[in-house]
Amino acid sequence: MPPRQAKIHHIQLRTHKLCVLVTAQPSDTIMSLKHIALDALTSDVMHPEDVDMDLEFLQGLNSVRDFELVRSKGRPGASTGEYETLDPGKQLREYGLPAWDRMIIQFRSKETGTLLPVNYALPPIDDEDDDHAASVVPPSSDADPPLSAVSKGKRKAMDDDFDDI
Repeated sequence: MPPRQAKIHHIQLRTHKLCVLVTAQPSDTIMSLKHIALDALTSDVMHPEDVDMDLEFLQGLNSVRDFELVRSKGRPGASTGEYETLDPGKQLREYGLPAWDRMIIQFRSKETGTLLPVNYALPPIDDEDDDHAASVVPPSSDADPPLSAVSKGKRKAMDDDFDDI
């Protein structure tokens, strides 16, 4: 039985520390995703003073010819260091993409037009604000008396409990 085709694709377009989330139909082409990525990367929302990173790579980004969409070869979700350039004329269904997938934006050199090395960072698995979240929890007040072993809820009666009666 052939693999089941997704009815809708949720695709992360990643570059450096940026991620553009796109919802697309299987009939959408890679070129339409490139146009969405270009609109997102050149939009007025991207203000360098609001972003905590160097946005130099966006300078001179004018058309969809300035970058390519690539995906990692091999197992989905695994980064092997080798990338497959996606043909802009093909539809998403022709690549057999899963419902959730990640593509990387690979920029072209402005001088030579060759593809630059892929540069993107995955978000950390561990939340960096764990210590901060722990400090937000208010400390327990001393007004609440500590629970004794007797008042901790139902438990099996022991022989020691009946000796005092």
